[in-house]
Amino acid sequence: MRKNDAHHLEEPYVVKDLFHLRSALNFSSKFMLNITVNKKVLTFEVDTGSPVSLIGSQDKQRYFPHLTLHPADLRLVSYCDNEISILGKIFVSVVANGDETLLPLHVADSSRHPLVGRNWLRDSNIDFNRIFKPGTHSMSHCSLVPEVTTTALKNILHKYPNVFNDRIGHISGVRATLTIRDNTKPMYIKARPVAFAVRNAVDKEIDKLVSDGIWEKVDHSNWATPVVPVQKAGGRVRLCGDYKITLNPNLLVDDHPLPTVEELFATVAGGQRFSKIDLLQAYLQLEVRREDRELLTLSTNRGLFRPTRLMYGVASAPAIFQRLMEQILQDIPGVTIFIDDIRVTGPDDRTHLLRLEEVLKRLDAHNM
Repeated sequence: MRKNDAHHLEEPYVVKDLFHLRSALNFSSKFMLNITVNKKVLTFEVDTGSPVSLIGSQDKQRYFPHLTLHPADLRLVSYCDNEISILGKIFVSVVANGDETLLPLHVADSSRHPLVGRNWLRDSNIDFNRIFKPGTHSMSHCSLVPEVTTTALKNILHKYPNVFNDRIGHISGVRATLTIRDNTKPMYIKARPVAFAVRNAVDKEIDKLVSDGIWEKVDHSNWATPVVPVQKAGGRVRLCGDYKITLNPNLLVDDHPLPTVEELFATVAGGQRFSKIDLLQAYLQLEVRREDRELLTLSTNRGLFRPTRLMYGVASAPAIFQRLMEQILQDIPGVTIFIDDIRVTGPDDRTHLLRLEEVLKRLDAHNM
């Protein structure tokens, strides 16, 4: 048994980065490890990018409510430069491979999953083979899906081929409404120059949108917003409108709330199987009523084009689409919706697949 005094556990960290490493190899799953801490078994995510081990304030209160919170002279910054608020640290007894070690556990002002950082990996007797060798984890976090489940999943996907084709959907039976403030004067702003590096991609995207009936060529308009090309993977571009300088200041923005992180996690609580569905250019699947389309007119290097569908950049678009998706997928348990991302979960394979099929059935019924 190995014991360390608390005053020897201070580390010289003042400013450190906290980040997750991603690999080009097939290590997409997180590494999880069960560790006995103060005689309680907790599941930690292993993150060699973090200098310290962390626990959220909620878990601290749940598992170690009586441990004294000591000051921590430590500042952590995530890889995207967001500061992680550290409330302090506690000292816990960690049992690893038969050895017991007193180690610091920093408490973050968050509900994040417990995380093992480099200090515990260095100062405790954690068996690295249990972390990195498949099948040797004390918690099987990535078990193989049985063949019968794989077959059932394939059968479900084959039932709804239209949901998975490459074309942009056209939601049936619903149109978006845009409402502007009283006495609003139309705004017309000419097109901006397009960089030569993306001009061909922009022309191809315009041709495709017109061909698919998503944009219409017009000769004149009271409203015009400059188009903004956003580069995507594979040399493609997404064409948005700079509506913040034209339409948005005059728009009565829809106030339908987006779900909070806490609400999203509460919905998937207890889930053991998960699916994620990402809708293809979601806003463009929703038609805008004809009398509101002039508000969306875009000025481009090829003239004026009037969208027939909801456009990226419109302030009301997230709330409009969120409400629609909640209506379409209402009353399906274990389903969370955040605009164009749908997550489906269940406590077992059978329940998960039943819910997933119901989601796909409704998307197919609405031509999505």
